[in-house]
Amino acid sequence: MKSPSGKGVKELRKFLLGLAAGVFLTFSAVPSAAWAQENQNQRETGWHYDEDREKWYYYTEEGNLQTGWFQDSSGSWYWFNSRGEMVCGGYQVIDGQRYYFLENGQMAAGQYAGLSYMNLSGQPDSSRDMTVEGRGNAKAVNAETRKEITKALQDIPREWILHFLNHGWEFVYYPDKEYFSAPQSDGETYYVRYKLDDSCRKIKFCDPEALTQAFGEYIGYASGCYEPDSQFMEDLLKDSQSWKETADIPEYFVNDAQFTLGRLISLYLTDPEARETFDTKSLAGQMIRTLLQCQPGTLVP
Repeated sequence: MKSPSGKGVKELRKFLLGLAAGVFLTFSAVPSAAWAQENQNQRETGWHYDEDREKWYYYTEEGNLQTGWFQDSSGSWYWFNSRGEMVCGGYQVIDGQRYYFLENGQMAAGQYAGLSYMNLSGQPDSSRDMTVEGRGNAKAVNAETRKEITKALQDIPREWILHFLNHGWEFVYYPDKEYFSAPQSDGETYYVRYKLDDSCRKIKFCDPEALTQAFGEYIGYASGCYEPDSQFMEDLLKDSQSWKETADIPEYFVNDAQFTLGRLISLYLTDPEARETFDTKSLAGQMIRTLLQCQPGTLVP
């Protein structure tokens, strides 16, 4: 294998969350590939998106289209085919090795491709695969569900995924369950489709879309945010008026630090409008970034 892992972007017009470094990369509007060939001498550099082809390209410092492996400043890898198009959203065989590339172009490394864990070299490690409980087995999980699982975890910093696994935690999928709890909130039944089970170190889920919030709760748990004397949570909750409307916490959970932090982290990672609100109108953005970027397991004050 000439180069390991990979990272990239697809149809993210404004920014990309760098998982390893926790930073955002901003991309300019993209010319067409034909334009690029005609304007090599203008030394266009960096990321560009071709609106017509719906493809991402990268121009080297010499103004040439990148092909093959490319590693960004955060240490993540991408793969560009012979036409200079970034590969994304599926498996690709390169130099005899099979890799999985996320929808944002990043090669899955220390991350999940569906139920399968891909190690830091981008190769599968079945010892860390997700478990399926209930009728059927992993083979019965359809392709769409696998994509949803991949998407739910792709923006979690890989250091946090590794911390989770290295401390004996695992993911368990329950395709036959509809929910894990169903409290009454705001006059309606609110279905919680995941459970952070610290007694047996499992994140249990029955809906892939719930995974991001579930893992957000784990980050808070591993950072000591749910301790009674957590200054972090006290400060975050004091600032609730600035993010309350955006977060839309169900009434039943308004005093639940674990649910609240999980929701905020999930929104920050998956909802660009919510992220902008948290970054510009409250302390939430800065505080969430602190958790995502800190050494996993470091107890925040």
